[in-house]
Amino acid sequence: MKYKPEYAKGQILVGFLPSGGNDFAEPFGEAIGYKLSTESYEHGNEFIFETPVGKEEIAIKKFKQYKEFVQWAGRRDIKQEARWNEIEAIEERLEDLKDDVAISDKRFNAKRSKLIDMLKKL
Repeated sequence: MKYKPEYAKGQILVGFLPSGGNDFAEPFGEAIGYKLSTESYEHGNEFIFETPVGKEEIAIKKFKQYKEFVQWAGRRDIKQEARWNEIEAIEERLEDLKDDVAISDKRFNAKRSKLIDMLKKL
């Protein structure tokens, strides 16, 4: 089955060429009519901008007009983000187990079982 994204309603992601962070992104977005979200994006250097629901593609096109500043603009895929979050949680548990292998068999097996359960749910 082909992957089917789940796009956030009223939000887009924008990546900028200069690395000015919020100090650049916020006024840039406001200058073209879009508000920077208070929610930070945890999976890269992109920024979340608020748009009217159903007008996300219009906002993307508007940002992309500024090629000298905008590297990338697109829909925010919350399904993909959720999957990344699950994988990161598993990685953290695995690192925790790796860093603490000199524990009792009972605790080690319990932690390993928890990891296996998490992997089965992916």
